[in-house]
Amino acid sequence: MDDTFFVVSSDVLTNLDPKALYKYHRSKNALATIALSSVEDPTQYGIAIIDSDGRILRFKEKPKQEEAFSNLVNAGIYVFEPEAFDLVPKAKEFDFSKDLFPRMLENDLPLYGFTFNEYWNDVGRPSSYLQATKDVFAGRLALPGLRTESLKGNLEHGGAIVTGRQCILRKPDIRGFAVIGNDVEIGRNVKIERSVIFSGVTIGDGAEIKETIIGENVRIGKGVVIQPGSVVGDNTLIEDFSKIGSNVKIWVESRIGKESIILPD
Repeated sequence: MDDTFFVVSSDVLTNLDPKALYKYHRSKNALATIALSSVEDPTQYGIAIIDSDGRILRFKEKPKQEEAFSNLVNAGIYVFEPEAFDLVPKAKEFDFSKDLFPRMLENDLPLYGFTFNEYWNDVGRPSSYLQATKDVFAGRLALPGLRTESLKGNLEHGGAIVTGRQCILRKPDIRGFAVIGNDVEIGRNVKIERSVIFSGVTIGDGAEIKETIIGENVRIGKGVVIQPGSVVGDNTLIEDFSKIGSNVKIWVESRIGKESIILPD
């Protein structure tokens, strides 16, 4: 790296304008700038306090509730100058939040925070991934090339559905929303509630899918019930009349036998 550069976490969805962040960084002559978003519960993120000029005065990674001195959190989007590498030791594990930023503060180097109000969501957890999907339907998250006006109307009046190519759906009962990939076949009397179903999935008659993420090429038998918060990995078979409890993670290429019950830990 020999010029100003971005580092962006791959599990972040945002409508932040990167040009605005870049201009802010350059205008402050910063060595590093952290994009900061405001959240209700900051304990899962790094938090920061900034002064009236935007300079970061204090930073702490994933504080306990009683240690949370700010609700401005590290959004996982950074702008750096290449000179920041001078602070990074060679051949040693070294973390941005735990090591680099504290070192910059200790040495009184120009570390700035860029606060923004645009949509931001860390989708590294199933619940936040589904929340982001809901936010698209509600018009809170804008995606390139997708108009959300009609989606929002459907969501408010029952169930909204978006499918890929060559799907066969036998009038499923949709609650909230369903996002369905390509080549998905859904049987009769299937209930789907606030779920995302990837390509190549087959769902048998009478199944119930609630707040679930289903990977590619999954086969779900008749009468299967999957409770909220669960994730089913790719190439999995769940045979007839099995029940998957809440917040259960089914690993890829699993096979769940007929009438089985999988309970959470």
